[in-house]
Order: sequence, then C-alpha cells, then structure tokens
Amino acid sequence: MEYSRSNEVYEDVLANVVDLGLVAYPVRDPKIDIVALRKDKLVMICHPQHPFAKAKSVRLKELTGQKFIGFEPDIPTRKAIDRS
Repeated sequence: MEYSRSNEVYEDVLANVVDLGLVAYPVRDPKIDIVALRKDKLVMICHPQHPFAKAKSVRLKELTGQKFIGFEPDIPTRKAIDRS
C-alpha cells in the first residue's frame, strides 16, 4: 500500500498499474467502478489545553483565525471543507 494524490490514484487505476485505489470524495468516471466503503466524519486533534479540547464538536466557521495543519488547496477533502 502506498499514499498517492487522488489524481494519481485515478491514473494508476485507469492504466492498470494498480487493482484498486481508495480516495475521499470520488469523482464519477464511466471508466471506473466506484464502491462506497463507508462515510467517515473528519476529526480534529488538538492539545489538551486548547479551548476546543473539551468540545464534542466544532463547526468549521469556529476554525477561523486558528492556526492549524490542514489539507493542501487542491485536495478533494480540502475543496469540500472550503465549500462548507
């Protein structure tokens, strides 16, 4: 198993380099069969002393102004978060 960006996963599947690939937010393509494995929630990890640490959930808009490590802008998961 290896990590690749989603566009590379599609390319490798279509080129028959790999038998299957796993991606978040799959893009429909008539040449590829897509099978949903499950729906996962995104989780946030923070220091135990951070104000969010005791929260059961955090809305995306609450992250405004917070420093955090996220997904690169062209990653499908990031695009979905940015649309929220």
